[in-house]
Amino acid sequence: MPKAKKKTVSKPTAPKTNKSAWIRSQPATTSAKDLVKQGKAAGIKLSVAQVYTARANAKKKGAPAGKPGPKPKVVTATASGHDQHFVSLVLDLGLSKAEALLQRIRDRVREL
Repeated sequence: MPKAKKKTVSKPTAPKTNKSAWIRSQPATTSAKDLVKQGKAAGIKLSVAQVYTARANAKKKGAPAGKPGPKPKVVTATASGHDQHFVSLVLDLGLSKAEALLQRIRDRVREL
């Protein structure tokens, strides 16, 4: 006589989180290491490499991590290639962070 099969009770599972979407929803200024810690606290298992990969893929698609939509492009008739690159860097960093970095450069130049 064949053995009766044991009935298994499945445990309810939580809905799966899209890790890349979660990473992109976090501020771009948050370090990868901090995101891994925040993810762990939220029950999401991440690695630093996953954070870098998700952010790199988001940039390739034109939507920087932590920012919605494509990057704004600023082009002026008199801007050289360096000027355009500088403006795009400022837009990526954010104005307040760019100003802080410029102030650090000014301070270094004064020291010299």
